[in-house]
Amino acid sequence: MRALARWAAAAVLILGAWPGAADEAPRILSVDRERALSESAAAERLGVEEREARIALRGELDKLRADLEAEEAEIAALRETAPKEVFEARVRAFDARVREARETSQQKGEALQARFVSARRALSAALEPILRELLAETGADLILDARTVLAAAESVDVTDEVLRRFDERASVALPPPAPAEE
Repeated sequence: MRALARWAAAAVLILGAWPGAADEAPRILSVDRERALSESAAAERLGVEEREARIALRGELDKLRADLEAEEAEIAALRETAPKEVFEARVRAFDARVREARETSQQKGEALQARFVSARRALSAALEPILRELLAETGADLILDARTVLAAAESVDVTDEVLRRFDERASVALPPPAPAEE
């Protein structure tokens, strides 16, 4: 609460020192940035693509796990019937496949995560030009995140307009589809 009070005091000082503050108060707008980045059509498409990609990866990993478990059971059955050298060779080869599968799974998970982190950054960056347009068009001096505003008139909240413009923009880059399974 003290941090918020200090922030509010700093804002009052800054706004009081604003060029032309004696003549007219600065025009301030607010935008719920989080809402704009989660409710836009592009954000919703990104969310759907991310869920689908995660489900596909989970399915792939589940299949791999099932295959390894089946192979492990097969090797366990060989313990009693196969010569010791043959059994140990199978165990070593299996262990190598398990290590490789873990490494590959981790790399795929990290690549998927990085792809969507990058896409969310691009989505966030696509918001900035819209905010700058609104500043210029309205003659506003400042746009605050609505989540930091304690109280404001409804007229300063331009989130719906930001969402409308954001949805009109087709240039928001979503991640490329995951490569087809080999």
